[in-house]
Amino acid sequence: MGQIATRLTRPLRKFNIDNRTDRLFEKRQKVADAAPKHPTTVKMLSKIREEHPEYLEEQSTRHEILHENLKQVYVESKGDAPQLSANRSLPITRGGPEETELGAMETTHTIPEGRANLRSMLVALGQYQTKPSEVTAAIIAQELKLSQSNVENVLKYFKVLHLYVPKELLKESKTLAKAYKMQIEAAKTSATFFNPLIKSSTPVEAPGDKLAQPKT
Repeated sequence: MGQIATRLTRPLRKFNIDNRTDRLFEKRQKVADAAPKHPTTVKMLSKIREEHPEYLEEQSTRHEILHENLKQVYVESKGDAPQLSANRSLPITRGGPEETELGAMETTHTIPEGRANLRSMLVALGQYQTKPSEVTAAIIAQELKLSQSNVENVLKYFKVLHLYVPKELLKESKTLAKAYKMQIEAAKTSATFFNPLIKSSTPVEAPGDKLAQPKT
């Protein structure tokens, strides 16, 4: 069937093949049109053509003397290469920074007033989410020396991630229950590194899980 279709369509494919081939070559040899110029550029070029037509002629003229002069241009290096000495020694360790507890680079410089680092803001968000009546925006702003309006916006639009796993899944899968327990223990360990904004003798509790008691 395929051979029959090929025989039937062959005359159509060869019809007027010479003219179609010539048109294809003409299209390939045709120089692409330049992009349209801005009206101010067109006006400036027209003015140059009228006042200084010799400039355009110079552009299309090849000067053999200038080309010969360019062949004689080169750079010579004389003397020994100077030994460059750096003002400070290069670091011994050239690897990248290690991954930190928060997943981002910790700030080692002094934080100016009006700004706070990531760790302090996570502490504030966590304590506000746990005890919003005690850890208010005014207290956070006073403790971290921030603008109260900025703190209110942060508390409104940002929340600390909360891990929620249905109890039914924990009962069905021992592996999931073990991983969930390890995650809670890791959260307790990391919570002890934070300096609490509100010093309290009662333990801080997360929804559904108890965390470590903050240091006083």
